[in-house]
Amino acid sequence: MADINLPAQAYQMMAADLQAIVKNESVPEGLGDQTELLYKMLTSSVKRVAKDYEQKSLQGYVSLSTLQALALPLVFSNTNLKWSQKYKSFYSEARLA
Repeated sequence: MADINLPAQAYQMMAADLQAIVKNESVPEGLGDQTELLYKMLTSSVKRVAKDYEQKSLQGYVSLSTLQALALPLVFSNTNLKWSQKYKSFYSEARLA
């Protein structure tokens, strides 16, 4: 998750680009098993939120965008991040695309 100070228009442009790619490139929906993603969310600050999400998602599809704790402008999924003790933050050695 990234909370970056960008103009609203930048997010709107990114969203439009993603929608066009999904529409024009026949990209399959990413609604597979989200168990691994769920447990990556299980930090102490969002543990309760993740458990609530798990219970709701067992009854049917629940968009991650409905979780207030994750309601940030950008969310990178399927990204393996490493922890920097020096900077007290996560980082990626791979390109985020």
